[in-house]
Amino acid sequence: QNQVKDKGPEVKVSENGKLLPSVLKLLDYIATRKQLALETGHISADEALMLIKAAKARGIAHIVCTHGMTGPTNLSVAQAQDAAKMGAYIEMVYGAVLDSKGKTTLEQYAGWIKAVGAAHIILSTDLGGARPYPRPMPTAGMLEYMQKLHALGISVADLNTMAKTNPAIVLGLNAK
Repeated sequence: QNQVKDKGPEVKVSENGKLLPSVLKLLDYIATRKQLALETGHISADEALMLIKAAKARGIAHIVCTHGMTGPTNLSVAQAQDAAKMGAYIEMVYGAVLDSKGKTTLEQYAGWIKAVGAAHIILSTDLGGARPYPRPMPTAGMLEYMQKLHALGISVADLNTMAKTNPAIVLGLNAK
């Protein structure tokens, strides 16, 4: 575990294009406990795809690609589509839009949702943590996020899928 300035601890997951044995051991453990879900964490796009592929090969049913299409993972649309085809959900975080100073926009999110498909996306806010500038409370932020996406053409049905149904599936809850 390394300490990265201003980012907290960092754990190495791959070396020379391969997942580390300790990561594979963790995936084996998760695979034996069907109630667990795997979140990829703050890793690169290549690492996320390797992790998702290895997790699916071990029978892990519920996988979320954390901050999928924004930093630090930064999946391309094609990579997000590949992850979705493997059964992973792509997390799209409202806080990333608020924190990006315009580099990531809700218009991009709306396009990505349409390209990847609501059935493969989870909306979250990542709000509530201490920041040096004002941010909405998590519940107000989620409502604001959904309203803004709806104004950009994302249907209420798709918003419900991404904000309610998909997270419920990952958590093993009755999604109805």
